[in-house]
Amino acid sequence: MESMKRNAAKAMKPKRRILFLFQLPPPVHGASMVNQTIAESQLISQTFDATFYDISTAKKISDIGRFSLAKILTVGSLLKRVYKIYRLKNPDLVYITLSPVGFAFFKDSLIVLLLKLQGARLVFHMHGQGISRISKYLKHFYQLVFKQVDVIHLSEQLFSDLDGVRDVEKSITAVNNGVPDLSVENIPGEKNQKLNIIYLSNLVPDKGAGVLVEAVNRIDSHFDGQYEVFLAGDFQTRLFEEQLMRMPHANVKDLIHFLGPLYGAEKQQLLASGDVFVLPSRNECFPLSILEAMATGMAVISTNVGAIAEIVDDGVSGIVMDDPDPEVLARKLEYFLEMPEEVQRMKKASRSRYLQNYTVEKFETSLCRVLSRLVEESHSPP
Repeated sequence: MESMKRNAAKAMKPKRRILFLFQLPPPVHGASMVNQTIAESQLISQTFDATFYDISTAKKISDIGRFSLAKILTVGSLLKRVYKIYRLKNPDLVYITLSPVGFAFFKDSLIVLLLKLQGARLVFHMHGQGISRISKYLKHFYQLVFKQVDVIHLSEQLFSDLDGVRDVEKSITAVNNGVPDLSVENIPGEKNQKLNIIYLSNLVPDKGAGVLVEAVNRIDSHFDGQYEVFLAGDFQTRLFEEQLMRMPHANVKDLIHFLGPLYGAEKQQLLASGDVFVLPSRNECFPLSILEAMATGMAVISTNVGAIAEIVDDGVSGIVMDDPDPEVLARKLEYFLEMPEEVQRMKKASRSRYLQNYTVEKFETSLCRVLSRLVEESHSPP
């Protein structure tokens, strides 16, 4: 009887209110895709009285990080709208995906300071890094922004980026990203007898598209006809597109294919057709593109930046290079061309690692657990 009363009381308990302030697509990038998953999560909506609000001022990839007068005018209007929605919803917790650096950080910091003046309880969900490299003159301002704020980050390996600015009296917790299951059994991908090498990310210099094309130039010619390379993504600048297209082999028919940005079924079909996923990036945190490649069971070649060494089990589910070096990458690709059985072994291990660690369900469950703890702490007596 007592148990029934407790369950009934629990069922009648009102949901805690959380205001989610984050970036939603467009543009499509890692953080906005994760945020879209949160906004569409049945578990989040069932657990909390959730309100979702888009605070992005960029509408295309080329806008990200760029200063403009239009953005300044947009920020003033955005602050007014955030203030109104906060007063209307009176949330128990405000969740913000804080941009770590650049114009976006200062825009987000104004929102944070405004909400702090209203007495809001805040948690930051970090999706990037670079704070450890900020000027010493900015450090005190960052400390002000992070004061009395709990933090969620993508991996414990990324915690050190916040050293010296986050409030050590508050919690910091790792919640790994997760992506939908892209099992190849459910996707009509087209396979051929060649080794399909896939790059799927925004086409910017730091992501390594140029490194991959240069590596292809260095693969021994006796492998010609045994592989194809597919690059999917949006160019951030016309200059980089022109530089890439001037590289040898960049326009060789039936060797390198530039597919443009792909979404939905087209992206899934590309991934389902792949054998080796390559992301020779210089700047990553916890890339969703690698998780999506693992979900379809691809071997992965990437670099030891951010938390990639945590995601990819080097020598088991893929290869983690120390640096994005075209010569090294060329030799790794030749190894896969010579050892197709190794590709198959790593593909199976990659799929297994995804299922164990990086499903959407695991991400949503972990995030709900952390948010539930934080929102209950906000109601606990001091």
